[in-house]
Order: sequence, then structure tokens, then C-alpha cells
Amino acid sequence: MENITWMDISFNSITKVKSDWIEQLPNLCTLHLHANQISKLSDIKRLSSCKKLRSLTLCGNPVAENKHYRNMILYYISNVVQLDFGA
Repeated sequence: MENITWMDISFNSITKVKSDWIEQLPNLCTLHLHANQISKLSDIKRLSSCKKLRSLTLCGNPVAENKHYRNMILYYISNVVQLDFGA
């Protein structure tokens, strides 16, 4: 799985981002997780270990309803330059 650079796992009722599968994706640059059931910012923080991650979508998850969601994501995962299909 270390060669995967792009992954779309949207619309899968995912509730957690697990560290064990993140560790298996060291070259991940784009991750689409929109329209799932992720509700905790702590799950999103785990993505900070993906040092090559540049594009991330989380819209449609309960966590995205947080007032400061965008700022928190960009703070914890500072290498992301595109969040939720925007700049």
C-alpha cells in the first residue's frame, strides 16, 4: 500500500480514522473522505502523520459542522493546501 498516492473512500459510513491504516500510506497525497460519519477532531488529527497529504475532503461528515472546523484542520494538518474541494 506504500505506493498509493490517491484514495477516495467517500460515502462509506466511516466513523473513525485509524492510525494503523494511515501508517501504511506514507505517500498519500490526496484523500477523499467526504460524506462519511466522522465526528471527532481527534480522528482527523491522526492524518497529520501523512506528511505528503496535500488535498483532503471531509465535507458531509459531522466533524465539518464544527464552527472552527476549517481552521482546526489546517492547523493540525499544515501540509494540506486544498480542503473540501477549495483552496
